[in-house]
Amino acid sequence: MRDNLIRSGEGAKCSRASPEEPNCRAWIEVPAARSARDRFWHMAQAEFRTGPELMELWTRVRVEVVVAGAVLVLFDPLVGYPDLAAAFVLAGASRAERLYVITAWNPAAKEREARFNRLDQARMLLRLSRRGVGFFPSRGSAEGWAEPGTAFFSASDELAASLAERFVQLGYYSFSPSQGVCVDATGGFAEAPLRPIGPLRPAQAPPGGGEF
Repeated sequence: MRDNLIRSGEGAKCSRASPEEPNCRAWIEVPAARSARDRFWHMAQAEFRTGPELMELWTRVRVEVVVAGAVLVLFDPLVGYPDLAAAFVLAGASRAERLYVITAWNPAAKEREARFNRLDQARMLLRLSRRGVGFFPSRGSAEGWAEPGTAFFSASDELAASLAERFVQLGYYSFSPSQGVCVDATGGFAEAPLRPIGPLRPAQAPPGGGEF
């Protein structure tokens, strides 16, 4: 039962992590549709094994972040970027910074037990804390599938790339105040623009249980 629940942060900006609360103080648990989760993981593990193919899948994910207590939609494949500019304003980010969204869950796009995912997520947040980087709860979701993640501001891709390598993540998101890209961390760091493309067809539903 617990593995069928996806955790999503809800609260103010976080500056430290603990294994008991991997992303922020306040959490809600959202039931996930098992059939949709299974479809998503089938696509990620079987048909979308390469970086570019996975990036195509990840560009169809809704990306949310919690800043100053507000749940903001950075990107939605149906409507674009409804709250992206507001996220930069509420966080007080400088013009030189970009907003990065990454997770430690399910390394190499392979589903694993939630307890191991939460432990690695806590380790990621501790790395950010030790570097003095503030972070925010985030979530990626698509048709019954969802994964928690972490968002932070930085003036370069270096930190996000190093976290992707350390936690065996195939990609991450990078946002300016007006648009975003999915970055392929498997080699070359190619970027796939996030554009509104309409709903996923049933056959392309993302694997269940995933997160960014």
